[in-house]
Amino acid sequence: MSMVVQIRSLTKRYISTSALSDITLEVPEGHIMGLLGPNGSGKTTLMKILAGLVSPTSGSVLVDGMVPGVGTKAFVSFLPDVNHLDRWMSVGEAGDFYADFYHDFDRKRFEELLAIMRLTAGQKIGSLSRGMVEKATAVAGLLPQGTALHPGRALRRVGSPGAYPGSGCAGSQLPR
Repeated sequence: MSMVVQIRSLTKRYISTSALSDITLEVPEGHIMGLLGPNGSGKTTLMKILAGLVSPTSGSVLVDGMVPGVGTKAFVSFLPDVNHLDRWMSVGEAGDFYADFYHDFDRKRFEELLAIMRLTAGQKIGSLSRGMVEKATAVAGLLPQGTALHPGRALRRVGSPGAYPGSGCAGSQLPR
């Protein structure tokens, strides 16, 4: 069975703080992994490393056999638990923002998922509730045909059976 994630002796330090210390972990393809721990235990740091947004201090990390970075952005998305979209943006402009990063961003699928989430492209991010912003971010971030990383949610292959955040839909119910 192939490993989607392979981590060996991973350490991440921020100046004088150790966020991760000598972590070794493998996640086989088709399995769900949950990260549990108190605030400040390194869960988000690990996901940022897997997404290629933060570099490890030492150790090795592979996602689908590749070092996280530009090459893995085609199939890995990181959906932060803090809103990173500007309040002046519309939901459609947020989609444009993601489309600039992912070559396989599917505009038609984006619009279909917006309808499922009861969002419209013209709604301003600043006018949405926190939950609706999370839905908009999830829709845009789930469109690349890869793996989604979301704090508080599972690492999983997009398109595999499983709940899409806040939609009430299982993966098999969403349009392809």
